[in-house]
Amino acid sequence: MRALADRLAQAGRRPGDAVVLAAAGSSDPSSHADVETVARDLAARVDAPVEVAFAAPTAAAPHYRSVEAVVTAMRRRHDRVAVASHLLAPGLFQSRLDAAGADVVARPLGLHPSVLDRVCRLASLGHAPGAFDDAEVSAGGAATG
Repeated sequence: MRALADRLAQAGRRPGDAVVLAAAGSSDPSSHADVETVARDLAARVDAPVEVAFAAPTAAAPHYRSVEAVVTAMRRRHDRVAVASHLLAPGLFQSRLDAAGADVVARPLGLHPSVLDRVCRLASLGHAPGAFDDAEVSAGGAATG
């Protein structure tokens, strides 16, 4: 959670800005539950409304809209909107976040110190690459998606 809040602050999020938590997208219901938990925790951390959006919405999860659609909807109710990137690296999905029309867009999480620390800690405990699940990584402040 610290990584998400730090990235938002670095991007220029101000108190009172609404937040879109932008994940990659998934048809997996357990991933939906995870991202909703992260959104609730982030809302408490930044004391602002947080809505989930997907960089790549899927027909299997029609209740999750594109980042652009959620930014547009939130702008009707809020003066400023910030996007919290729940992605690990730059690329196509991050470019979709950048183009969504938000006032500020946070960088991906992958090189944030708390994410790197958590991954190194898991590796030192004997977890093979890819062997730890999303919940373990998310619990340490990182995000998947």
